[in-house]
Amino acid sequence: MNWAEIGTQIIVGIIGVLLTGLGTLITFLINKYIKNDKLKTILSSLNETVRNAVSEVYQTYVEALKKDGMFDAEKQKEALNKALEIIKTNLPKDVMKWVQENYSDIDSYFKSQIEAVIGLLKNCGSKSK
Repeated sequence: MNWAEIGTQIIVGIIGVLLTGLGTLITFLINKYIKNDKLKTILSSLNETVRNAVSEVYQTYVEALKKDGMFDAEKQKEALNKALEIIKTNLPKDVMKWVQENYSDIDSYFKSQIEAVIGLLKNCGSKSK
């Protein structure tokens, strides 16, 4: 194993820890400030599905492209669309129904959630350096 592979493994580990910590924080905030139990369940499920999609796309797609220096703007769009499809496929029906009832453009809503998770990960990662 060379230093680049070791570095990649360390970065993947750090991202996993950050995603777990981020999920724990968001779940805590949802439970603390949202009093409606049904809404708590919906928001928690939505949060978990988005985090899992971002993590999956990073591990199966983005990581290899970054390693090879090929993660350009076009690949970023592809990664976003992959995460979007994973969310739509894995989101429970009742949560999807809630999103459809509350947001006119669900693709835009999900994309903003994906970008928010990525932004939080980047901010957490830059603070830990």
